[in-house]
Amino acid sequence: MSDAIRDSDYRIEVIADFYRRLIESGEYGPGAQMPGCMKVADLFRVRAGAVRVALKILRDEGLIVLKSGNPLVAKTLPSPPPEASAFRWPPPGA
Repeated sequence: MSDAIRDSDYRIEVIADFYRRLIESGEYGPGAQMPGCMKVADLFRVRAGAVRVALKILRDEGLIVLKSGNPLVAKTLPSPPPEASAFRWPPPGA
């Protein structure tokens, strides 16, 4: 793998993590308009295409809604899985 591809992948992950942290911290709650593609591209000094790839990752994770021509919107965070202590084996009364 070339250094250019590794560098591009790294930048995409950094951008995805930037958005992810904004959502997970609560700074951008459900329905909030988030920084747009061009603004983030300028911030990270990357091409808009790298930002779009990062956004698709977050869409696939269920963190954002992507609609062409519309502002970027955060979704509700998924509920955490139930604690392992809630499950007991054998079940009570068995």
